[in-house]
Amino acid sequence: MNYKIMLSNSLKAAINELKEKNNITCTQYHIHIYPDTSEKELSRLSSKDLYYKTAFLKGKYELKTFTIEETAKIFSPPMGLPLWMEMSLLSHKESEMHIKLKISIRFRKPKDLHNKETSHPPIRVL
Repeated sequence: MNYKIMLSNSLKAAINELKEKNNITCTQYHIHIYPDTSEKELSRLSSKDLYYKTAFLKGKYELKTFTIEETAKIFSPPMGLPLWMEMSLLSHKESEMHIKLKISIRFRKPKDLHNKETSHPPIRVL
């Protein structure tokens, strides 16, 4: 299973839902990553999750913006996909849109992902 393609398709579908909800037509996206490093999330890490733990805790991803392709490449390691993601609108202009993507730092196989009821697991559009 190609997790990069799966996550890329899920991101595109979620962005389309977010655009429809907010009546936005722009085509330029900037994704801002907000990892969940709460004590609750950290207490549930498995050994597979430790791969990203250090990078998230150091804030490696929080100071940058990403495209859909970059996000899919970075957050689709061989061990699976983030367990859950929450997408919301940060801001938008006529030509561009800034998206907040809150992300679990726990990674799982597709059968274990949250938000399966949407057409784009693991993402929930807020």
